[in-house]
Amino acid sequence: MPRNRTNAAILAAGGTAVLLWFTLGSLGTGIARSGAWSSYLPSIPAGTWWLTSVDAGGVFLVMVLVLALVLALSIPVLRSTRTGGATIVLALWWVTIAAGAMGTLAWSVIRTDRSPYETAWSSATALGPGAWWGLVSGCLVGLVAWRVRGTVGIVPAPAAHRLALPAAVGAAATTAVLAGAAWALSGALRSWALGEILPATSPARQDAQRVVETFLPLSRGMSVPVSDTDGSAYLLGAVALLLVVGLVGTAAGLTASLRGGRTALVLALWLTVVLGSTVAAFVSVLPLTGQVGGFADLLRYGATLVTTGGVWGLMYGWLAALGGLLVGWLVDRSTVRNTPTLLTEVPTPARAPRPGAAG
Repeated sequence: MPRNRTNAAILAAGGTAVLLWFTLGSLGTGIARSGAWSSYLPSIPAGTWWLTSVDAGGVFLVMVLVLALVLALSIPVLRSTRTGGATIVLALWWVTIAAGAMGTLAWSVIRTDRSPYETAWSSATALGPGAWWGLVSGCLVGLVAWRVRGTVGIVPAPAAHRLALPAAVGAAATTAVLAGAAWALSGALRSWALGEILPATSPARQDAQRVVETFLPLSRGMSVPVSDTDGSAYLLGAVALLLVVGLVGTAAGLTASLRGGRTALVLALWLTVVLGSTVAAFVSVLPLTGQVGGFADLLRYGATLVTTGGVWGLMYGWLAALGGLLVGWLVDRSTVRNTPTLLTEVPTPARAPRPGAAG
């Protein structure tokens, strides 16, 4: 029964992902063609309009790739009988983001029509639409798979050796600190590098700008950086990232297991970095509110930049997640080693001598 439920959950995850890929693709295409709210939906190659275009073959291949990745990456998560619901949902959320990002990356290679990818190639333009689609739809994919998987065959919490609170907090805090430090440092490096390059008045400078924007996909736009605002913005974003990763990562750690569930824990912590960097990206553009004409305009301006922040988490979140796994394992070992044994040996009472027995 558990194996049948696991297989059904894997298929449910893939089917839900493809359905959402097609549905959101159709919705995004329709809204983009009408010109309203187009910046809030992912421009993924899917939907009714795409399937009737000259690129229908490439669109179908991308959809198959997304399905295959969701199915393959869901296997180690859903086969774990020691992992709780929160970790499973978060891990499958990451799976959906990764599959979407790889789908739009493949599309950026095989497409024949440049639209809607008219800007210069970078990690944000290639991975961003798919990553944004995964952020929007991944939670639903995880919830559906978790509900289909059910609790039949799940090892009870004591036997599963779930992470205790100190280990879960240690894993989440380490992931948060590493991700926050990396966000602030990469932001400072990006500002310095673009300050040296821009304006891109030569082909060499344009190539250098593309390299920086590909490997440091942060969210401050394409203008020449201003040191006094960029530094505070990246630090503010780092604080937001710390809070998101710390809170969500602790919830993931409390339902995770280091015995047969390490993969799910790493993916869940990785997902927290993606969520945190997405929030940090929006926080980083808040100082631009006055420049763009108010908060309402900032929402529209910042929508595409928030996507870029999520790509940063997808590219570099695994480093912080592995650090969190290591610290969680060390704290868990220390906690288990220092926990006193609750069961003590009860001595067997001596038998009373039988009456008349020889002394």
